[in-house]
Amino acid sequence: MLATLADISFDRDGWIFEIKWDGYRALAQIAGSNISIYSRNLRDFTGKFDSIKRSLGKIPYDIILDGEIIITDSQGRSDFSGLRKYLKTGKGNPVYYVFDILYISGYSLLDVPLLKRKEMLELILPELSNIKISSHIHKTGKAFFAQAEKNGLEGIMAKKADSPYELSARSKNWLKIKIKHTQDIVIGGYIKSPGNRSFRSIIAGIYEGRKLIHIGNVGSGFSQDEARILFNRLKKITRAKSPFSKKIKDSRDFVWVEPEIAAEVKFSQWTPDGYLRHPVFKAIRDDKKPLHVIRESVWGIDMNDQGNTVKSSYRGKLTNPGKIFWPEEGYSKKDLFEFYREISGFILPHIIGRPQSLHRHPDGINGESFFQKDTGFKPPSWLETFLVTDKERSKGIHYLVCRDLDSLLYMINLGCIEINPWLSRVEDINRPDFIVIDLDPTGIGFSKVVSAALKAREILDMLDIKSYIKTSGATGLHIYIPTGSKYDYSQALQFANMLAIVIKRKTPVISSIERSPGKRHGKVYLDYLQNRPGQTIAAPYCIRPRPGAPVSTPLFWEELEDLKDPAEFNIKSILKRLEKYGDIWEDIYNKNLDMEKVLSNIQGLYGESSK
Repeated sequence: MLATLADISFDRDGWIFEIKWDGYRALAQIAGSNISIYSRNLRDFTGKFDSIKRSLGKIPYDIILDGEIIITDSQGRSDFSGLRKYLKTGKGNPVYYVFDILYISGYSLLDVPLLKRKEMLELILPELSNIKISSHIHKTGKAFFAQAEKNGLEGIMAKKADSPYELSARSKNWLKIKIKHTQDIVIGGYIKSPGNRSFRSIIAGIYEGRKLIHIGNVGSGFSQDEARILFNRLKKITRAKSPFSKKIKDSRDFVWVEPEIAAEVKFSQWTPDGYLRHPVFKAIRDDKKPLHVIRESVWGIDMNDQGNTVKSSYRGKLTNPGKIFWPEEGYSKKDLFEFYREISGFILPHIIGRPQSLHRHPDGINGESFFQKDTGFKPPSWLETFLVTDKERSKGIHYLVCRDLDSLLYMINLGCIEINPWLSRVEDINRPDFIVIDLDPTGIGFSKVVSAALKAREILDMLDIKSYIKTSGATGLHIYIPTGSKYDYSQALQFANMLAIVIKRKTPVISSIERSPGKRHGKVYLDYLQNRPGQTIAAPYCIRPRPGAPVSTPLFWEELEDLKDPAEFNIKSILKRLEKYGDIWEDIYNKNLDMEKVLSNIQGLYGESSK
């Protein structure tokens, strides 16, 4: 279970507060005589902490514990550098501070309230010098934070007393409130020092989806020993090209490396354009996976709210959180906001860098709605816009560009229930990443849409075209064909038109390419016209403004035939699906379309009639 970063401490009934230890998060499992210790990403720590393993062997139960392994300094504070030294030299006395229990003697405790789990810890853990229970206090988080700050600690944890243990989830039931600003980074390279015997600074990045984003360079905080060890590691993983998604200015002296090493830095604040200000190296974090390193957005505490947090201090505040957006289901604007925050890691890779058409529903699904392409107002300085020239507008259209969680939540706060991105990114605005065929039924059941989609897939497979399928979130389906950004919109549109014609010829009874609804009633419309500049389509994993809050959901082609109602994927059910399967479209950006090869295949399969 992971904690969400919060901006301030607070006093609140039903919450407890603990010290935030600065060490290695560790799970300990005792199964008879077998004892294992694992890091947060399941690296085996057992052989690294023999003294803790021996002490765990004195506990007479089969259990799974959660806690933090630390070494303290002379003042009794957790000392991460001391822990790193211990791993190299074996000198020191590591202590395992246990703050939770997940399992005991055949019984899962995941759904047991937190305070009950802590009572269980008090009952079963014997007195041991290097295994201790992490104590807590009730309600008075402000005073606890002030005392932690006075004593020079890393920060504190706030936990909802009746919360379950949420496996592999980043929850708002656990909050981390830092005294010092820290951020995990991925090292993407280094700047040479004179003589090339070490480095002047390391080049820092974080992941947004699958893209590595540059957030600054770190040149201070290294001891001579740390710099030497890190430099030797970096020299072994150099590469010719930058691992970052965008070109970095003035990078002539940079040496690029494979983004395989995570580290932690201290810093004063974020700059408006998303860079670390005054970063100082803290430590290498081999216990963390580089792909999991993202920018931590702060979750703000509303001091007037006695329930859960209702604002994100990402760079703005959620307005009208209690407004009901789905009257029948009772879902509020706050529910919408929290949904997108929860699934941001899945939707962001598919919308980052794309201009957005804002479909705003300020009064929910039954109120008036409108599309807004031009921002039409002065957006916050941190929000990116992209100018697209327009013959009808002398000043063109300034589209909002989604870059991160902050800009996604900004759109939600405007009342955007669904997210409507372009098919191309601003870095290569004239070349779409996909060709899309929208299967839209007119006076026909969903089973016919499925039949048309499966026939289309059969044709695409014969033509050696890699394709993906998702629900529209309404009554239709969307077929995506990744292009690798190799073709412009004109080529994409012509190709989509050709494919629609071929599919229609093979399914004449149930499909149509007629634009007029009156001429295609009772058939599935093969809409290929989405493949034009400025056209948008509902993003994967976005909610649609319809009863039940359905979600546009990527599917396995193999499960399509048994799908009876796409509304079964909704604001509530999609989270379990994502937990089970993850993002099944994760590899879509690694696939490329070869139009010339496909045209040759069409000619071979369908002969002159395909011209």
